Amino acid sequence: MTSIRLIDLSYSDGPRQLATTEAIMSTVAKGAVPPTVRLYSWSEPVVILGVGQPASDLDLEHCRASGYRILRRIAGGTAVYHDRNEVSIDLILPTGHQIAPNDVHEGYRRFASLLSAALNPFGVDAEPVDVEAARELDQDPLLRPVCFASLSPFEFFQDGRKLNGLCQIRRRDVITYQTAIYNRFAVEPLISSIRHDTHEVRNLRASRLDSFVTDLERASGGPVNYDSLQRSLADAIEAIEAVRVIPGELSPAEEQETERLVTEKYGNDDWTFRR
Repeated sequence: MTSIRLIDLSYSDGPRQLATTEAIMSTVAKGAVPPTVRLYSWSEPVVILGVGQPASDLDLEHCRASGYRILRRIAGGTAVYHDRNEVSIDLILPTGHQIAPNDVHEGYRRFASLLSAALNPFGVDAEPVDVEAARELDQDPLLRPVCFASLSPFEFFQDGRKLNGLCQIRRRDVITYQTAIYNRFAVEPLISSIRHDTHEVRNLRASRLDSFVTDLERASGGPVNYDSLQRSLADAIEAIEAVRVIPGELSPAEEQETERLVTEKYGNDDWTFRR
């Protein structure tokens, strides 16, 4: 039976969390470490730009005054707000792994099935949105700067509202699936981080986003413990994919690469404000 390494749940600053993901991707791509799953949250409030998003989408003065660290990720999309009320999940696999098919939609489907099984014990019965349904739901153009305002295939809908975000990062030798799930979705911090032409536009964006998204507190009747979710996800991977999940740690090479990326990239304004 093949195995997946589980890196234990961590809370850390934004640059370190982003750097850790990229460091693991590099070592998995080289075959130096096993396929890896990790859950992580944030020890500080962060606003994260998509890789190609202009920083001018943000109200930088407000973000800084509010103590929101501004970052840029390597995945696409637009701005997200994270703090301790959000948990992120990475599943990082070498190309060709059984959970990493060449077909993008099939990869999303398999990842979503694992997430659905992991959330089910908490009373969350959200259904992944199929490709056709996602295409039929046009993004509100007013909410273009906000990543959670759009819907991608196999993201979850709960009572007609979006519950999580999904993305894939595909490189030649590695595929990373990512999801963001909120215990409590923070509409106000996210909307206040975006630049608005008028106060009326700001209020309209807040109202529309609030009516479009939901969170685990509403979906399950209370907050979900991240440690419990981690155990549930490991159980789902083993049951559905017949892959052993083995607790592990970052390798020395990954620790070293994380430190380099924090200094040279994710903690560096040259990267964050390059656009």
